[in-house]
Amino acid sequence: MKSAAGASLLADYFTDIGDFYIHVDSKSDITPYTEAATRHPNITLADVRLPIFWGGFNTVKACVATIQQAIRTKDYARIAFITEDTIPLIAKSEFSARMKSDIEWIQIYPTGHPDWIARYERFFFLDSFATNPRTVERLDRAWTPEMVDSVRRLGLLQQKGKAKINRMFDGGTWWSLTRPHIDKFLTTYHSDLHLRESFEFSAIPEEQYIHTVIGPLANAKALVFTDWTREPRPYIFRSMAAIREAKTRDTPMLRKVAVGSSDIEDFVRDLARR
Repeated sequence: MKSAAGASLLADYFTDIGDFYIHVDSKSDITPYTEAATRHPNITLADVRLPIFWGGFNTVKACVATIQQAIRTKDYARIAFITEDTIPLIAKSEFSARMKSDIEWIQIYPTGHPDWIARYERFFFLDSFATNPRTVERLDRAWTPEMVDSVRRLGLLQQKGKAKINRMFDGGTWWSLTRPHIDKFLTTYHSDLHLRESFEFSAIPEEQYIHTVIGPLANAKALVFTDWTREPRPYIFRSMAAIREAKTRDTPMLRKVAVGSSDIEDFVRDLARR
């Protein structure tokens, strides 16, 4: 998460029905989140902090480490993965009821699209400033011993080849899954090193790895609506007028939202009272 204000708004909404374990990018200042945690009993900061890069595998690593921290603390029946710029769209009572259903809240579908298959079959290393396409200062692209070791492992994987997948699944990054599917993914993550490294050196694995491990699902719905039809893509919702116009297809949550707007925060706080 990047916005302590967004984290606090979500923590307020989920008071009494959900706990938050927040991974803060190790490149970011943790101070605002530490302050938020002191004000919200349902916020816990992740013990493990990793640098997060667009499209890289560190997002998955951070997610796994944080989930493991959470389930060591409490026997949760469901785990969700969302970002700070996400807001609920339904009353808290309704949200709680939906999460108690047998629905797996994840956008998931089998894919044969050649571009998406290539994201897995080809070799990528996006977990560094030196190898990520995002623009940064030149000196930030300096190589570290950890990066050199990653490239060494990538080379060994190229010689061995990627793990064979019978059927690739794709979908949205954000989800809320029941514990059996969480446990299945964690078991696979730790037991199948070849598959894990194959996704580690793929592109945007958070949209394919867990989906491929747990798919197909008989009863799944999207948790979060993201608008990819308008610029900037994904579209950033900055007002309630824009949110009301969104064709969210009855998804429980929405992103990306410019948290900090008073009318948006009032909207979320009103939902929390119902």
